[in-house]
Amino acid sequence: MRFQVCFVCLLHTLDPQQPQETTPCISTGHESWVLCVAAHPTGTAFFSGGSDSQVRVWDLAANKCSQVVKEHKDQVWAVAVRGDGGRVASVSDDRSIIVHKAG
Repeated sequence: MRFQVCFVCLLHTLDPQQPQETTPCISTGHESWVLCVAAHPTGTAFFSGGSDSQVRVWDLAANKCSQVVKEHKDQVWAVAVRGDGGRVASVSDDRSIIVHKAG
């Protein structure tokens, strides 16, 4: 699965097997730009970080946000998921790295 990020609070998911087809655009709920995304290894969810200091968890089956993490105090530049999918780490301009339980 690939993601196309439109930096004005919108996301698309792309299937590499059918690159000409995209899912409907997902309105992220981020209050500002989306800066990073990472996929859960099962392909059932993904995570987004934004300039609004939030990390959002997305349920791809429901096509909606299932959780919002508001622990950072500045924009989130990176999110990464552990190989087994159990944890996600986020990195912010506030000089913090926060590890969250995934899901």
